[in-house]
Amino acid sequence: LQTGKQWSNEHVARERFQECMTKEQPRRDAQGNMMVSNKGKELLLDERLARINLKRKGVAPDGNCLYRALAHGSQMDWATLKANIFHVMGENPKYRKQFEAEVAMEFESFD
Repeated sequence: LQTGKQWSNEHVARERFQECMTKEQPRRDAQGNMMVSNKGKELLLDERLARINLKRKGVAPDGNCLYRALAHGSQMDWATLKANIFHVMGENPKYRKQFEAEVAMEFESFD
């Protein structure tokens, strides 16, 4: 990264991505699409988020990461949010059926 200049988050992310891409030659899949490493994908995501003044936030991978991520943008803690979601799903057969089809298990057995 260049010093002595003010760079926006977008410029920083773009420069980091370019550094990453020059260190490893991009591979292409059978259709000719560029295959990007996970680090490259993260940098692309950072760039897109920077354009709308957002950034990634790490969440503990503890099995409740979805609820922790959703709670980050709300006024509830993750456990309360999870309990509310399951309450609504339990009360609404449509949501319950969709959930059971998606996770291939009975609603009552899910914690």
